[in-house]
This record gives sequence, structure tokens and C-alpha cells, in this order.
Amino acid sequence: MIDWRKLFFIVCVFFAPQLSASEPVPPDSIGLNNYPAVITFLNEYVSYLVDEEDLSGLSILIVNDQNIVWEKGFGFSDTGLKKEAGPDTLYQAGAVTGLLTAALVVRLSEEGLLGLDDDISKYLPELLIQSRYKNDTTITIRNLLTHHAGLPINVFNQSWDKQPPEFRSLLDSSIKLRSSYPPETIYAFSNVGYSLLGLIIEKVTGQSFSSSMKKYIFNPLNMDASSVDNNSELMKLLATGYKDGKTGQKLLPRDTPSVGLATTTKDLSRFIRLYFRGESEEWRNAGEAIRIQNSSIKLDVQKQVGFSWYVGGMNVQNAGRVLWRGGATPYYRSRVAMLPDHKLGVVILSNDSKSWEVISKISEKALQLMLEAKTGIKQPDEKEKKNTKISVNKYLNPASFSTAYTSFVGYIAVEKSRDKYRTNVLGWPFLLIKDEKDKGWFTLEYDLLGFIPIDVSWISGIKVRPAIIDNRNVLIVYYKSHQYLFGQHLGAQKVHPGWSQLVGEYKIKNRDSLLDSMKIKSGELLLKQNGLFFVYRLPFWFGVDLEIPLQTLSDTETVIPGLGTGLNETISVKRIKGQRLLEYSGYLLERKKVANDLFNFEF
Repeated sequence: MIDWRKLFFIVCVFFAPQLSASEPVPPDSIGLNNYPAVITFLNEYVSYLVDEEDLSGLSILIVNDQNIVWEKGFGFSDTGLKKEAGPDTLYQAGAVTGLLTAALVVRLSEEGLLGLDDDISKYLPELLIQSRYKNDTTITIRNLLTHHAGLPINVFNQSWDKQPPEFRSLLDSSIKLRSSYPPETIYAFSNVGYSLLGLIIEKVTGQSFSSSMKKYIFNPLNMDASSVDNNSELMKLLATGYKDGKTGQKLLPRDTPSVGLATTTKDLSRFIRLYFRGESEEWRNAGEAIRIQNSSIKLDVQKQVGFSWYVGGMNVQNAGRVLWRGGATPYYRSRVAMLPDHKLGVVILSNDSKSWEVISKISEKALQLMLEAKTGIKQPDEKEKKNTKISVNKYLNPASFSTAYTSFVGYIAVEKSRDKYRTNVLGWPFLLIKDEKDKGWFTLEYDLLGFIPIDVSWISGIKVRPAIIDNRNVLIVYYKSHQYLFGQHLGAQKVHPGWSQLVGEYKIKNRDSLLDSMKIKSGELLLKQNGLFFVYRLPFWFGVDLEIPLQTLSDTETVIPGLGTGLNETISVKRIKGQRLLEYSGYLLERKKVANDLFNFEF
């Protein structure tokens, strides 16, 4: 049966370039120090993207060493009041906050108040983290800083609210923290880990986290328009956040050390310029935060990280180190990126939840053109890119495709038909075509209606390959000149009998403001393909269903199998007043009594 929603989506994507206005093209050549040419183009480029995507507001600032080259706002900080966005507009920065928290921890290590390789139990003896792994090793402060502590991505319940609890509440006995991996296994972003860093900071300084941030980061760098205090007067000045063109609630985070920064592009530029100064008496070890910390972690493949910084992963070639961090909150998006070897940086903040891809494109283009203007280094043309062979990761061993994988986009099926492989991702059928240039890799073609293969622009440049890494059968994806671990082989799923009695439709019993800001409205626990799955509908991509395989450990506990952020986390059965509920990340899910009643699961 034809899914007309998907067909409509493909038609829109395939013909969109012919229906929209032309995207501005950068100059063929930019002379040395011709920064005005860069700014002229970027002004036109950003204006085009903001208008094309109908974004509410965005601010951008570019630095060259200690100088601001360009700063400007586009759109509005408040569309209703027609208040224009600018360099001093205040935004929520999301996970960019972690960069400052990491810098603060490094400063405290310089003061001798803590050691980067100390066991965190030295500072938080009351902390209890449950683990299902034998011989689980020590979690260090460095593990928390690099997101290699094996902790869950979050305790989502009450993580965003109009008046959220403090991050210290993570120590409450009612909250059960369970590790997802042994430390040093794989990069897995964790808000929980950075909140624990906030607790350690408070313990060693004897001050609140926000006071320590002021003393060691904000005040020395003159970041007077920044705050990590939900109760500060600055929080009242935040730009209005938007989602789908509608005004969002003013939600504040519980996990302020991870995602709680409110700031401006001008203030964040002061922070990144710190890394262009070189060592000083006050910042003797600043470079430790931007040093690659995970070279020995096999499952990270080509994902390289410092202390919250990503090293690489942006499409800026021949530039030496490329460091960046993005952030997302319910209604805001952000990105900080820099080329420390050339002392170039860009900061972009937006109050529109759909601005992520635009911010990514602008930050890459800005650094590419600034690099050319400062050094003469140009980006490879399309012909050069196509002729560049993919380097083989030293930890990667060849393998054949598995029949099924589990990933952050759920269940991925692969089948072989004669000499071709077909796969299904989020319900979308693809052909996997052997790449003649890069042996072992496969390109993707969308298999329209199951029998008409067509190229679609949004998958061009993506390649995949099966591989064995660290004795695990995995799926590797190549995108924008980098390789990423995308999926793990899903073996036979043993379903403990207790779970077969729990299948059905569920709704969340303890809803909160975070759920109210999201739009997923359907979901079901079901048995299919001889396994247990949780299926819910995504609010974007024209109603795609996300199928999450589950691996039961007992009649009362199951995990979301896989490798990476948000995976290997626990779902358990709780009995409250005689009712059996599912518990995930602090949320309680109750089964609906009427089998055919669509359930309002909004995650």
C-alpha cells in the first residue's frame, strides 16, 4: 500500500530546488585579508536562509584572534513586539553551557581544589549509581568531562519547567541513577554527568555553582550579560522562544551546569577568544579542554572530543583542528565553532527551534570563507571531494551486513535480494549500492514505492558499511568527511514472559512542561518479529513511526539496546497501588484500558 505522506515528502524534497529562490553563491576567490567580501556574502547568505526557513530570529558574531570582524542580528527577538535581534540579544545556549562548566573545572584543578583523574566518589560519597556490569571501573572527573562515564543522557522528568527543581535533586533517594555502559566504553552525552560536575564544583568551592561560574569565568572574561542562575534578573530578558511559528513557554532547566547558560553572541565570543591567547598565569592549562581526550576509545570511531568540545565533524577542510559545540533547548538553538590553529571563531544563537540546520550551514560557510581570507586556504571543489578516498579507521575490520541493527533511530532491517541489499530506516526503503571507488562502502538510493530507485539530495554523500569494532558487529556511516558508529547488530531477542502481559497502548501519568512542549502523540508496547518493541510516532517527517527494539533482562526490567547516546538505558516495571506502570527516565507510563483508544504519549 502506498504511503502518500512519504510520497508527498519525496516529491517536495526532490523538486524543492526548482521551486525556491536561488541560494547565494560565494565569490570564486577571496583575496588575503578581504574580510569585507566575506561579510558582504554572509550578510546575503544568512538573510536568505533566515527568510527561506522563516526563522523567528538569529544572531551571529565572527572573531579573528581578539577582534570582532562582524556581529549582526537577523529577524526578531520578539516577533509580536517587532523587537529586532542583535549581538546583545539574550538566548538560551543549551549544551554550549558544558564548555564553560568544563573550563571552570580546569580552573579549579589549576587551583589544586580537585584532580581531573580523581574518582568522583571522593567528592560525592553519597552518590549511588546502579550498574548491571561486573567489574565496573571507577568514574573519574575526566570521564564526566568527556561524556565517557557511561551515564544516561538525562533524567527527563522535570528537567525543564517554569520553576524546575535544582540539579542537586539528582541526589534525592527517589531518583534511581543507572549506568548505561562501563566507563571508557563509548561517547554518550549526559546531562546527568555535567550536573554531577556542578555538585563537585559546589563541594570544593563551598559556593553555589552560579557563584563559582561568576568568580572564575564570567567576571575574568567580562561576560556581564551571561548567567547560569534560573533566578537571576537576566533570565527575564531572554528572547522569546518559538516552535513552528508559535510562541513557546519560558521553560528553565534543572541541569544548569549542562544546559543552563543564558548568554549573548558577544559574551560567548569573549569565551572562545580565551583559547586564542595562549597560556597565561591565570589560564595555565586552558588547552587541556580542547585537547583530544578519547583517542583510545575504539567504538568512538572518528568522533573526537575534548572537554565537551567536538574536535572535527564540521565540513571545514585543511584547517587543522576544528572545534565546535551545538546546543538545543525546547525553543532555542546554538553553535560555537572555532579554528584554534588560525584563531578564527563564530558564534550563532537562535530563538527558533527549527534553526539547527541553518546554524550548521552558516557556521561552516563562515569558517570556510574566513579561513580563505586569512590564510588563502580554499576548500576542495566537488571534483576533488569525489576523488578523495575514505580512509579506513585503524579499529575497523570488514564484516557482512546483519539482518537487523538497533540505532538511535530505532530498528533497521537489512535484507539481501540476489546481488542487492535493501534496508529500511524509519519506514523508508533504501537500496544499498556497492561503491566501486571505496571498497567495502555502500551508497544509498531511495527505493521509491519499492521499485523505482531515485537519488534524493538529502542522502547524497552518505555512505555506509558493516564492520567489526571491539568484537561488535556494527554499522558505520560516512557523512561530511567523517565516519560515525550508527548501529549495532541486533541479535535474537529473548522476551521474558512477564513483558508479554504488558503489551498495549500507554500514556504518561506524570506529565510535565517538557512533554507539553513536544508533539509525539502515539505509542505502543508490542510483540513483533519475535521481539519486544516500543513504537511511537514522530511529529516531523510526515508522521514516521519510530520502532525501538527492547531487550528484556527479567520480567521487570528491559533496556533499549545499542551503542551511543540515549541507548542501553533502562525501562522497568513498577507496582504502585496495585497498578503496574512502566518507568523510564523518571516518567511513569500507564497502559490504557481501552485497546483502540489512541494514546497521547508526547515525548
